[in-house]
Amino acid sequence: MKRISRSLERHIAWVAPLGLALSVLPRVGAAKGANDNATLGEIVVTAERVHTNEQKTPVSMEVLSGTALAARGVVDIQTLAEADPSVNIDTGNGAGWITMRGISGSQGFGGAGLSGPSVPIATDGFFSDLNFTFNDSLYDVKRIEVLRGPQGTLFGRNSTGGLINVVTNDPTRKFGGYGQLTLGDYNLVSAEGALNLPINDKLQMRIAFFSAQHSGYRNLYYGLGGTADDQDAKSGRVKVAYEPTDHLRLLASFQVTHVGGAGTTDNIFVLPADANNLPTHVAIPLTQSVASVYNLAIPNTVNVDDKLTQWRLIYDALPYGMTFTYLGGIDQLTYLHSGPVLGLDAAPYGIPLTTELLTTLDPVTQNHEIRLTSAQNQAVTWQGGIFFFKANIGNNDSHFRDAATPSQPDIVSFLYNDEQHSIAPYGQLNWHLGPTTFSAGLRYNRDYITRTDLTSPGDGVFPARDSITYSKWTWHVGEDWNVTHRNMLYAKVDTGYSAGAYNLMVPCNCTGGPPQPTTIQPYAPEYVTT
Repeated sequence: MKRISRSLERHIAWVAPLGLALSVLPRVGAAKGANDNATLGEIVVTAERVHTNEQKTPVSMEVLSGTALAARGVVDIQTLAEADPSVNIDTGNGAGWITMRGISGSQGFGGAGLSGPSVPIATDGFFSDLNFTFNDSLYDVKRIEVLRGPQGTLFGRNSTGGLINVVTNDPTRKFGGYGQLTLGDYNLVSAEGALNLPINDKLQMRIAFFSAQHSGYRNLYYGLGGTADDQDAKSGRVKVAYEPTDHLRLLASFQVTHVGGAGTTDNIFVLPADANNLPTHVAIPLTQSVASVYNLAIPNTVNVDDKLTQWRLIYDALPYGMTFTYLGGIDQLTYLHSGPVLGLDAAPYGIPLTTELLTTLDPVTQNHEIRLTSAQNQAVTWQGGIFFFKANIGNNDSHFRDAATPSQPDIVSFLYNDEQHSIAPYGQLNWHLGPTTFSAGLRYNRDYITRTDLTSPGDGVFPARDSITYSKWTWHVGEDWNVTHRNMLYAKVDTGYSAGAYNLMVPCNCTGGPPQPTTIQPYAPEYVTT
């Protein structure tokens, strides 16, 4: 982060050409909807799946509007964590694994099976277990809601630790846009912008883009050359809104993102006692300080391409003031990550220093949700619906090979397919008695998870396949009291659930003898009450 800060401190904002180009494009105002009449200082959120005032919403959260994000310099997942100290981020392998209030989980990647992280990310209501492009999708954002504690009654799935709810800007009926360009050291070139096009009263379009490139901060330590911790990301988003009647709103969104370069890399730590035993190819003078010896980066390669398509339908003219909402989407992603797995002591054992672990994934994720919501201007308000999630990870291949001789057979390979289906009906009711509101919610979660091992590298003979089904009721009860117009007290109990999954156990036939079968070992679900 020091290097990123240094780059930002030395940036050059090219205002003149953009100011001339965008002088006729005023900053886009608030979208038509519940926040049209918001007073100064009021922040409208959807932490309870309906539009409410943040000050009157009984949820522990941090809300950052688009303006606040720009003011705080939140441009990626790391600076988002700096804005909220309850959030911790790990960007290993190019993904965004999030820890909130000490609860974490990167389930759904690699050998741990597919069950989903304990702090999921929802982008305009879409959930994905593999957030490889989230770090490069925080552009043209309306707000980010960091919801602490389990959110498993109303939101998605697996949110035992909390939820990151990202809401991007929808098209509006006002012509406008923005653009910015930043230059800095390490060859930093970053650009972002959006253009809102009101075609007519019923049809609007919004186009947004993001691009960021900079060279690496550290030199790689062995013969492949190059630098580590670089960035090469491009993303674009198109949203189209159509309102055929005053009560029917349709929206379609398409986003494409590419991430390349070396990406985030690890350090090789060499103890001072080993400093004189570095292989001769390591280009570090042994007279340098120990601190310099510690700063050795290993080379990585990242190549991610993602296509996210979403759609939304809202109809608010049902009997008794009810509103029908349907949210859907499909995400198609291809992922490649490679990096060495051996330290500097590999040479004495005759192991090539160019041995790497190459991982490829082709996940396809679907979300579908149907929700009914009551009118909000009555003594008893409610909402209920059903959420469906499906993820299939094909070509889930992790294999060890010698990068110097890629045409040779792999040293060992792990090839398997993962699939998960989740379905969850839910409902919540609020009873308003003057300044006091009582609330209760219930959700039934059912998860089906299966893994098929296609290679059984421990034996080459016994393929392994296993399927697991988990289910759990989660619930919410609460009471909140509006003491004054500006102050509220609340107390509540929430429960959370995260499905279990499995590990692929591959016996090592290191001493000869008959081969042993590959097995799949399940692990239990996770429960939490706050």
